[in-house]
Amino acid sequence: MKKTTVAVAAIILVLIIVVSSYGVYRLYVPSENGSQKETVTVVDKTGVSVEVKVPVERIVNIAPGAVEIICALGCGDKIVGRDTYSTFPPSMSEIPIVGESSFSPNLELLLELKPDLVIADEGLNAENQKKIEDAGVPVIIEMFMEPRLKTCISNLGLILDAEEKANEFIDFYEYYENLVSERIKDLASTEKPSFYFEWYMPWYSTRPGDSWDELLVAAGGTNIAPEGPISDPQLSPEFVAEQNPEVIVRMLTRMDGEDMAAFQALKDEILNRPALSETTAVKEGSVFVIKNTVLVLRRPIGLLYLAKWFHPSLFEDIDPTAIHEQMIQKFFGVELDGVYAYP
Repeated sequence: MKKTTVAVAAIILVLIIVVSSYGVYRLYVPSENGSQKETVTVVDKTGVSVEVKVPVERIVNIAPGAVEIICALGCGDKIVGRDTYSTFPPSMSEIPIVGESSFSPNLELLLELKPDLVIADEGLNAENQKKIEDAGVPVIIEMFMEPRLKTCISNLGLILDAEEKANEFIDFYEYYENLVSERIKDLASTEKPSFYFEWYMPWYSTRPGDSWDELLVAAGGTNIAPEGPISDPQLSPEFVAEQNPEVIVRMLTRMDGEDMAAFQALKDEILNRPALSETTAVKEGSVFVIKNTVLVLRRPIGLLYLAKWFHPSLFEDIDPTAIHEQMIQKFFGVELDGVYAYP
């Protein structure tokens, strides 16, 4: 009888240990999706710590750039409202527009969509931000370009429980950044062609150290624009002519149009400017037009185009268009469409 009692007690003890262990397992081991957190906190561009309840199922975006990244992370189905400019991938055409941009959101429509999160840029004024937050919706203020781009990707990966995909996206970026860096690292300064970069209007350029400049310098060029307090200085035609750039790069935006004719028109306009007629870039036909999309969100593609224009012999084996096609297929599951660089 005594042995039976001891045996029963032992069985009960084992059962207690098993049940207790299971309870500890359920409490401390991550669930199948890798997270049991109730909230995620990220620091946005303004330095504010934003706490977001997870899982996030409904996102309204009024900051150009976020939609493309969210879709690249495989979470495009969570977007329920967008800005006018977020048109890629094509499936976004079915998503309601809640405003042209952060500057002019339709708050009534935005809140009717019952978002778990709103992503905006610094165009969102304090009054509108407060109204959204007072409705119980967290707001993240971001800038989806360097030097914030990779941080934005990481933060969205964390919020959307898509960290593996975010790391894969960042790895893609860094692979081509490292490839270009490795190939140009031994070039002397005299081997790096001087460039005049023009972004959205004639004679408006970028000063050394700013985001546009950093990309062009990373591609192996040397900026002719001077240091100064203005990030996007307006240079005089005489100054550009005197600096005699070896390469001219013009950025194309939506304001210019987006078809091949728009690219050709911008290049022809530059080639026909009297002030530039004697520059090396014009004489040798080293005038290129590139779409802003591949200088911002698809930065590695822009970097490859620029590197090949600056150093054709070093990047003879690189086909930026083919790599761009692979990127779009890999992260978005669609075919590449449209013109992004000319010629």
